[in-house]
Amino acid sequence: MQQKKLKKQFTDKQLFIIQDSLPTLDDGKYADGRMNSRTPLRACKMLTDWSKKTDSIVTFINHVNKDGKFAGTQQVKHMIDTHAHLSIEMNTKSASYGKRNFIVEKNRFGATSSQYVIEMTDKGLSLFVKKAENNNEDFVPNVGRGRRRLRVA
Repeated sequence: MQQKKLKKQFTDKQLFIIQDSLPTLDDGKYADGRMNSRTPLRACKMLTDWSKKTDSIVTFINHVNKDGKFAGTQQVKHMIDTHAHLSIEMNTKSASYGKRNFIVEKNRFGATSSQYVIEMTDKGLSLFVKKAENNNEDFVPNVGRGRRRLRVA
């Protein structure tokens, strides 16, 4: 199999797949290539099973609806280990206006409701850090409902 060749060739590297648009995957169940509402579930299961068997990482990029909520069947969220959401802060009064909010909504192996504000710099994405007005302490701004500030040590 191809992943065995890659793992043998790059022994110090982690095999990593990014799959954009899960609903477009064809799991091969139907010879004529047709798909139905269960196709993304079967494709997700195939890739997550493969990931566990080969000790690899698979990242799915999915769509959201107009409200910014996960689009598609909720069963997909039950099949995966971590569900995260990346969005742009559109509130002009927010300290993080125009920055990216990265929220971990589900994490089978760690903390949930973790939220990070990231910004694009000339060196790539980095954690957005701001100085507190009252004590000049570095912190990541509170950008979510009920989320606390993350102090930067």
